[in-house]
Amino acid sequence: METKAIKEIKLPSLDKDDVVFYLNQNPTTEIAITFATFNKAVYLNKDAGASWSKIAENGNGK
Repeated sequence: METKAIKEIKLPSLDKDDVVFYLNQNPTTEIAITFATFNKAVYLNKDAGASWSKIAENGNGK
């Protein structure tokens, strides 16, 4: 039986006037997480929170 343990994930530092407004976990690969901020930055993680890649800034992809 699979357990749904809660795990704390460390997010990257954001600008002082920015906050996370959307968070998504990949339904097929649970270790992949994406989040977006109010200032339109988007971050991608593929290793359960160990490292983050900023894939968009101000709404523009990198």
